[in-house]
Amino acid sequence: MSKTDNIIVLCMYLDYNDSRQQTLENLFGSLARQLFQDHHPSTFPSADVAKLMNRIWKDASRPKLKDIISVLRSEIQKFQRVYLIVDALDECDETTRHGLELQLKELQSSNLSVIVTSRCLRVPSNLHIDCDGCEKENLWLFYHCKICNEGNFDLCQDCVEGQVSCKDDSHSLLEPYSTVEIDIVTPDEEIWRFVQFRLQGNNGESSHGDEDERRARSPISTRLARICYEDPLNYLISSTTVRKANGNFLIARRYMDSLERQHTVEQVRQLLENSSDLLDSHYDQIMRRINAQYSESLDLAHKALPWIVHSYRPLVFEELQQAMAIVLGADDIDLDAFFEIDSLLSVTAGLVTVDSTQALRLVHQTAQMYLDLQAKQWFPSAEIDIALAILSYIRIEAIPFLCSGNRDDHEFKARRKSHPFFLYAAVYWGDHVRKVIHDPIVQAAVLRFVRNPSNLASCLQAASWAVSTGGPTEWDPRRSSSSLHECAKFGLTPLIPDLLNDGYDIDSQDFTHGLTALMYACQVGYVETVKLLLDLGASVNVRSVNGTTALFEAVSGGHTDSVELLLKKDLDINAVYAGHTQRTVLMIAARNGAEEVVRCLLQRVDMDINAVDASGSTALVLAAAEGHTSVVSLLLDDEGIDIHASYHQGRLALIIAADGGFQAVVEQLLAKGAAA
Repeated sequence: MSKTDNIIVLCMYLDYNDSRQQTLENLFGSLARQLFQDHHPSTFPSADVAKLMNRIWKDASRPKLKDIISVLRSEIQKFQRVYLIVDALDECDETTRHGLELQLKELQSSNLSVIVTSRCLRVPSNLHIDCDGCEKENLWLFYHCKICNEGNFDLCQDCVEGQVSCKDDSHSLLEPYSTVEIDIVTPDEEIWRFVQFRLQGNNGESSHGDEDERRARSPISTRLARICYEDPLNYLISSTTVRKANGNFLIARRYMDSLERQHTVEQVRQLLENSSDLLDSHYDQIMRRINAQYSESLDLAHKALPWIVHSYRPLVFEELQQAMAIVLGADDIDLDAFFEIDSLLSVTAGLVTVDSTQALRLVHQTAQMYLDLQAKQWFPSAEIDIALAILSYIRIEAIPFLCSGNRDDHEFKARRKSHPFFLYAAVYWGDHVRKVIHDPIVQAAVLRFVRNPSNLASCLQAASWAVSTGGPTEWDPRRSSSSLHECAKFGLTPLIPDLLNDGYDIDSQDFTHGLTALMYACQVGYVETVKLLLDLGASVNVRSVNGTTALFEAVSGGHTDSVELLLKKDLDINAVYAGHTQRTVLMIAARNGAEEVVRCLLQRVDMDINAVDASGSTALVLAAAEGHTSVVSLLLDDEGIDIHASYHQGRLALIIAADGGFQAVVEQLLAKGAAA
């Protein structure tokens, strides 16, 4: 506690490890002791305090919470201003936290200001206020006029202090809030100063100067400071900590704690090189804290975290709520399983936060890295559970049918509102399944789904709706895309023989794009799926609606392994693609800078390296125009290259590379004898 001219600061520090001792009576009793210690002996004890002390002495008991609050309320009024700092509110359990918040409201008075620090425990406000005076954006503190601009006039603190007012001086400017929430991100320069302080025992002053100077001006001599006095290592520690902390002061402190346990320069360097290990103990502690909760809270945390960790995009709360309410084999979700978002934020002990788009994310990138590596330890069956839940969800009775109409169709909007998780499930079901496709229970569940035409069509329609960025004319439900196509697209290799046994034609093409199962597999580069389809007799020469082949799809995606498999088949490697300005696969790979694909294609003796597209460009010209030095080098090393025949609309590759500012490519061409 500190005091200045009848203004005092009281502090309440919360610690999870001391939660049993930090009862409400003890916490508020600590505040009372801070107040009493600050009174002048002539005014202490006051009548209220004396009365309470006499009753306690008479009854030989501890003071009750209501008595402590009553005395605090009375004593606070004797000061001009009281600032109460409550640090780490998230460290106490939910019951204590709720009681603490209620009692703080009981203490409210005009001369009491409460500052609370905490990890995210509730959804942040979406309120976005800009200053109508200086146009500052997204204000935390502001003054509001209920009359001007039809009640939409606000000024920032600086404008008000600068005597800026609204349009009428008779109007009142008020602060329309009782609390202010600020998301604190520590600036990089402050973390740098903190690291320097820990390293040198000063306030972040320059580390330059000789060793004796630095030691002389450093009042604290730690082992880390002594072994890391050299500027290069000092800089490496500081820069690594700032980068890894990414605005999180707690993580920076954990880094320094770990570094200070090292004994040699070699140990420090090794720890910095394997910096992901630095925070394992930090997140281990958080997970142990989660696991120490009551079973109901533990169950909620262990159900939610796997979804957040393994999702392919951040889920908003309504999506996660539905995902966790899935009952395998049920006709619909279990509405009784819904929970509040504040409960989720509480039971996950600060690991989960809500961003400005209302999406749920892990609090820091290092938390994602940790849980990715430790998922099997904490959530051993999570990926199978998620896959089975999604497969059950996309088969529920409420959503097995196609919606009619176009993108604006009211049926689809209603479905999205009643089942917000459906769009995510429709887009990513196959990705979740692929990770556990060798599980026999998962395989059986997938086959039940894809063998139901209604379920599959509804899912395809929703997936197309979700990824479309245009209007109704761009909404392509991919009619006639079969179960075989979908399993190939997602790399669900073990299921393909079952579907072929069901009677599917291995070379069947979907209605909209004319793609075969092999083309879909080549697009995404699932080499095991490509190999199986080829072994089962899939044709490499079928052309899609746009004139592409499986080889074109593999080359465009840069999937070298798939390209190698396809090149073993009887195909026209110099085929041109009309929808792509008459280019060959070599030209496409060269323009994309796909070095390994180009290397693979050049191994074919029948590859025409000097073929030209509709504009007269060769593979060399296309690579030079993009500045792909490694690809240009491969092409120039080929004995069949005609460097002088490489031109685009009358201009040689050398001129095109020079115009693009690609000096390295120009030097390569000149070294091979290219002339302007």
